[in-house]
Amino acid sequence: MNICMKSTLLCKTILLASSVLITSCNRHQIALKKIQTTQQQINAQDSLMAFKQKKGTDFEASGTTPNPWSVQINFDESIVFRSDDGERVSSKPAKPVKVDQTEKITSKAGEKPIDIAINNLTCENNPTSTKTTVTYNGKEYSGCGKYLMDSRLHNKWQLDAIDDVAIETAAFPNGMPYFSLDLVKRKVSGFDGCNGFGGNITVMGKRIRFDALMSTLKACIQNSSYNFKLGLISNNLVDY
Repeated sequence: MNICMKSTLLCKTILLASSVLITSCNRHQIALKKIQTTQQQINAQDSLMAFKQKKGTDFEASGTTPNPWSVQINFDESIVFRSDDGERVSSKPAKPVKVDQTEKITSKAGEKPIDIAINNLTCENNPTSTKTTVTYNGKEYSGCGKYLMDSRLHNKWQLDAIDDVAIETAAFPNGMPYFSLDLVKRKVSGFDGCNGFGGNITVMGKRIRFDALMSTLKACIQNSSYNFKLGLISNNLVDY
C-alpha cells in the first residue's frame, strides 16, 4: 500500500507483473490437470492390474475360443499359457518382433514352442484391448489382450542426463531436448536440441517400441559431446 501511494507507475508495474504470473500459473495448472485426467482414463483404477504390473507382468490376454484360456508375459522372464483343454506351458520369451501391424512374440530357442500375435486391431467388446492369438501344440486360441502400461508416461519428459552424465543447459543454446508421449494417440513428438521429431509408439509394459521417427533437417552448431542419439531409439525397442 505504501509503495502504491509513493509511485502509481511502480504500483501498476507490480500489478501487471502479478497478472502475467497468475495467467501463466493458471495455464500451467490447466495443462497439468488435462494430463492427469488423461492418465486416469488410460489406466483404469484397477488394483489387480496395478498389482500384476508391479509383479512384472507386461502383457496379458484371455479368450474363450476354442475354449477358455489365458496368457501372461513378462518379457524379462516368462510366457505362461493356460487353457481349459489341459494345455499348460511356461517358456522364456524371445525379443518381440514387429511384422506389419502385428507384434510377434515367441519362446526362445530350446524352450517349449509357443507363438503369440498381438494385432493392432481393437476388440469390438473391449476398446482398450487388442485382438490376440496364441498358437501352441498345433492349436490356435483367439481372444483379447493388453499391455499393462504405466499411465504416468503420458507426459512431457525433458532430457536430464546422457550415459549417466548430467546435461549442461549451455550445451543446448536452442533449447533442451524433450519427449512428449501421447498414450491415447500412440505418438511421440519432441525436440532434440536442434530439430523437431515425431512418430508412432507402442508401450509394451516396461518398454517402448518406437517406429521410424521423422525429423526436420535444420543445421545447428552446438556441443558435439552431447549427442541426443535419436538414431538409437528410432525404429527400436527400448527400456524405460
